[in-house]
Amino acid sequence: QSPCTLRYQRRVHGDCAKTRLENSPITFDVIIMDLDDPLEGGPCFKLYTQSFYEECKKKLNPGGLFVTQCSAAGPKAFRHVFGPVHHTLKQVFPKVFPYNQAIYSFGDEWGFCLAATDPDTQLPQGDELDKLISQRIEGGTLKFLDSQSFVGIFAINKTQRLEMAQETRILSENRPPAFFSGLKPVCQ
Repeated sequence: QSPCTLRYQRRVHGDCAKTRLENSPITFDVIIMDLDDPLEGGPCFKLYTQSFYEECKKKLNPGGLFVTQCSAAGPKAFRHVFGPVHHTLKQVFPKVFPYNQAIYSFGDEWGFCLAATDPDTQLPQGDELDKLISQRIEGGTLKFLDSQSFVGIFAINKTQRLEMAQETRILSENRPPAFFSGLKPVCQ
């Protein structure tokens, strides 16, 4: 067993996240949403809405964190989902950190957002982050992530930062991301 298993209780749930969250009597330190893209009429598009993010925030303990993938985030695609998801989360959480990473099997950069319930949340940096990794990870190191690569994934390029700062769309059940609007699910 890894040290994380010994110190932290982890649960993975594969059924309907919306129903499970609404009906759950427990609260969480962290909620990680690794979902399909928000295709209108698809299985996940309601999990990218302001109302769902508000429900997630209610289910987080003080100091809790929420993480979600935000679809393609390359120079041309980020406007369609990444920007609106980031802006929607900012309506709910006092602190939101957008980040991205090249996902070569997807053929683009992929966007993610880390949202915090505490407005004073700061990301660990430099030696502090390397020390945390060393203390909490069996073997003391990770293959991909260290303090230098961490800075890189949170370094959103200037065009994206400026346009995301001007984003006004708030995602709701009546206002899905425009990039996917009008597409029909394969299975109904």
